[in-house]
Amino acid sequence: MAKAELAACWAAVDLPAAQDLIETIETPRLQSQALVMVARALAPVSPDKALALAQEVPAGPQRAYLIAGAAAAMPEGFGSTAQALANAALQMLGDATGEAADRTRADIAAALAWNDAERAISVADNIREIAEKNKALCIVGDRLAKTEPRRALAILSAVDDPMLTEPVLTRLAGILAATDVEEALATSRMILSGRLRVQALVAIGVALRARQGGG
Repeated sequence: MAKAELAACWAAVDLPAAQDLIETIETPRLQSQALVMVARALAPVSPDKALALAQEVPAGPQRAYLIAGAAAAMPEGFGSTAQALANAALQMLGDATGEAADRTRADIAAALAWNDAERAISVADNIREIAEKNKALCIVGDRLAKTEPRRALAILSAVDDPMLTEPVLTRLAGILAATDVEEALATSRMILSGRLRVQALVAIGVALRARQGGG
């Protein structure tokens, strides 16, 4: 798989070179795996290119994996597009299980979170591997933080992993402070990391000053 890994490394900076390298792989199965690796490497930086490559992969769990990765990378302003892609990926994934299927569902949940929180949570809850499920729930919570901070808090309460929850709690504390300082302070007290708790308290202070008209 050395060529596939090298192609994935090149993908974001020189896609044609990565594609040329894939063409030198003689075994069709390995060539297909390399294409999947390249498309996944592209998804966070160029979801449109990743989607184009996904069309070269046979319909099924592998294509769902690529489409979900591209959908998850889309920002909030493209929530409707992300939702449509996530729904297509979910249908294509079917009842597939295993590590790749869990990652696909995690990406689908992240993509759905912008526009359909209920479905995002439902998809995340169906992830079998607990660490992947926790990551997915925290991403959903983070994406809901600005518009539905209390719902985000409820989602995080189901995750027992401070490394994942505390960065989101820090952000939530600053958001909540704009409307409810006591709740924001209560949120900051959930944070065990001294550095992150200080960040949360600073954000609360800034929000409180803004509320009081102090700039």
